Amino acid sequence: MASKVRHLCERNGRYFARLVVPEELRPVVGKTEIRTPLGADRREAIRTLSRAVVALQDRLVQARRAAQRQGLTTRGSASRLIPLSAIAHFRYTEGLAFDDEVRNQGPLGSFGFPDENYTALLKRATIGSLNDDDLNAVTGWMVENFRERGNHAATLGTPEWRELARMLAGVQLEVISRTMERDEGDFNGKPSLSILTTPALIDEQVEEVSLMGLLDSYLAELKKAERGHSVAKAWPPVIKRLTEFLRHDDAAKVTRADLIKWRDDALEKVSPSTFQNSWLACVRATLQSGIDAGLLKDNPALGLKVRAGRQLVMRDKGFSDQEVRTILRGVLAHKPVAHETAHTSASKKWVAWICAFTGARVGEIMQIRREDIRQDGVIDFLRLTPEAGTIKTRKYRDVPLHKQLIELGFMDFVKTASDGPLFYKIGRAGDARTSVTTASSNLGKWIRTLGVSDKGVSPNHAWRHRFKTIGRELEIDARTLDDLQGHAPRTAGEAYGSVSLSMKAAAIALFPRIEIDAGR
Repeated sequence: MASKVRHLCERNGRYFARLVVPEELRPVVGKTEIRTPLGADRREAIRTLSRAVVALQDRLVQARRAAQRQGLTTRGSASRLIPLSAIAHFRYTEGLAFDDEVRNQGPLGSFGFPDENYTALLKRATIGSLNDDDLNAVTGWMVENFRERGNHAATLGTPEWRELARMLAGVQLEVISRTMERDEGDFNGKPSLSILTTPALIDEQVEEVSLMGLLDSYLAELKKAERGHSVAKAWPPVIKRLTEFLRHDDAAKVTRADLIKWRDDALEKVSPSTFQNSWLACVRATLQSGIDAGLLKDNPALGLKVRAGRQLVMRDKGFSDQEVRTILRGVLAHKPVAHETAHTSASKKWVAWICAFTGARVGEIMQIRREDIRQDGVIDFLRLTPEAGTIKTRKYRDVPLHKQLIELGFMDFVKTASDGPLFYKIGRAGDARTSVTTASSNLGKWIRTLGVSDKGVSPNHAWRHRFKTIGRELEIDARTLDDLQGHAPRTAGEAYGSVSLSMKAAAIALFPRIEIDAGR
């Protein structure tokens, strides 16, 4: 197995030098990380890695200066400290790269011998015989260069600063030695300084990849694609629980054994289905996003399962006829209570009826607007559209309104309603999706109070199951039934063509009226 190399990542058989952009520089750089391609040969990639990282570091230096000019950050904030050995390799490679650059500019001939006084001072610097001021005069420019890159935070005159300055003096002597050898035509010289003889970038601790940072980036990508609204609030607490259990936030350190222990601990607190469908799904997707970004090598959550018996099913998922009568009788009898908004009263009066005759998701109905109720000739219909909010298929669909809905006065209600949402009011935060979710949840709780207390049936989603059952009993074409409810085609063939509005209206007309006995 190949050794891990700091700042080196591999993706699809090709290697890259990689640096994570500090959070405060991302508005300037426009990325969360920067990369340089190094080719498909791993040995060559490792050989050229240091030079590439130096160039990437310089990009961050320029970005930090730009951020300072814009007032986005302060000098030296969020430093990216790296080991002395890495600084040594960077400086050595940088020095030789500059020598190459000078030679490639034209036929310069022999460079001659370096200044003997400078070389003597460098030697004195390495053994520690210079005071702080003299040491700073000799190597301070290199120390400051790495400080500007955010690679160290050593203060002038401290033991840490002197150690760094002395080390860089030794590296500079090695650069001078290689330059002199090259003047003689020898380009195969190797350093003798111990800190340079070992490829220090290999087998060092791999740069930390924050689990919470991965999730934040993943959720940001989903948001740009107008997806992930349902997990934006649910998933961060899951990653927080995992990091608290692991006692670290490094995704690169997460192992299969860690996740198994976490699973066993979590199953004492939540149901197997909650862990499988929410907690584990969150971790699996978060780690996979790290692989997709080239930050991680593997996903230890893949294939991890929860061994649990199947949940007992004691009844049909759709409402029974008696439950339907109970709910709709309560709907008709409801009188607005104190402090109940007009939107809430309207949702209690109409949403259950609309769900009963459309089989739509309650959130789809809760988010409809006045302009979504339309007419085509003699057909009154409801347009469920992503413009109004969340549609699972991300595609609009038209659902004709049942005659009983119109008889109950729904179209009259729409005509007198204000423009915009019919059944919810956008909250102070201005987040329509959150408002719809809250309103849908509150409606489900209210439905429970009408007498449907069986936990085996959902107070909102059961309408959807009932609609499908009745549609099958009426022998309505499966494609038409799926189109009405927004279910995806099961085959490529079913995806061809469309179901006309008139065909859907004919199907809706087959659904029987819901008769409610006033006294029962």
